[in-house]
Amino acid sequence: KDIVCNTLILNRLTDKIPPNISYRKSIQICHACGPIANYKIPQDRDYLVNVSNASKDSWEDAAEHGIVIHNPFYEETKELMLVSATRMQVFDKGQNETRFRKLADMLNNANIPFVWLNFSDKPLVDPPKNFINMDARLNIQSFIKRADYLVQLSDKEAYSMSILEALCLNTAVLACPFPSLFEEGFIDGHTGYVIPFNMDFDVNKLLNIPTFKFKYDNHAIVKQWKKLLNEPGKGMRYGKVEEMEVPSEEMVKVNVIKAFRDKRTAKLIPEGVTFLPKTRVEEILKTQIEKKLKLVEVLG
Repeated sequence: KDIVCNTLILNRLTDKIPPNISYRKSIQICHACGPIANYKIPQDRDYLVNVSNASKDSWEDAAEHGIVIHNPFYEETKELMLVSATRMQVFDKGQNETRFRKLADMLNNANIPFVWLNFSDKPLVDPPKNFINMDARLNIQSFIKRADYLVQLSDKEAYSMSILEALCLNTAVLACPFPSLFEEGFIDGHTGYVIPFNMDFDVNKLLNIPTFKFKYDNHAIVKQWKKLLNEPGKGMRYGKVEEMEVPSEEMVKVNVIKAFRDKRTAKLIPEGVTFLPKTRVEEILKTQIEKKLKLVEVLG
């Protein structure tokens, strides 16, 4: 259809003016440095805008009538960074894989730009767009700290370490409402958002990323453990107490070449590397010489 406008801006040197457009003023933009084979700067525009002096100078006479206006900067829609660290395809996590796919699809369908790094021992097969499988690793705190959200969509969790790390790093959390989530100190709308188990959730809320300062009494927990570790036990035991042999002398590392039954303890000593009392090793070595056989060899 016919279009009537005041100003026509052409963004590429190769564009021709469509015959259905009527205009009062035309502006040609040149983003390139020349000369370029088969490219020419149209000379029938009212104005030529080069995006830099470098561009204008490179075209020499063809751009002598041009003016220089640098490219403006504009803020695009926030691109979310999501991070998750969880085992996949295991019973205790329930439908976390299904929910991961659903959340990614919801974001894509809402045209919310995002990148989602999932650190796991098993990759998500045929992952949704913008979902990236990452190998499992021991520490991803640097990724969690830079993320907008830590995602955990399990049916249940005993005490999610990744959620604890996110909260302590003041990174918002997206999680299903399993009981331990709130036991860890999560507050819906303050430290993140609850994602219902049925995934009935408006993902546009995620563009409003919560900011918070989380306090975790780690000192009290360490104190609890120290107290427990210093508590007396019920005595040394391994199976039946009477079968427990407590080493009372120096032990020697040996390689048992042929399994044998120890005459002291009547226990079968299997082949392989183990530790035996020094005096017993000396007896075995002496017996080996006398009987011309080899049961053990001393290591180290």
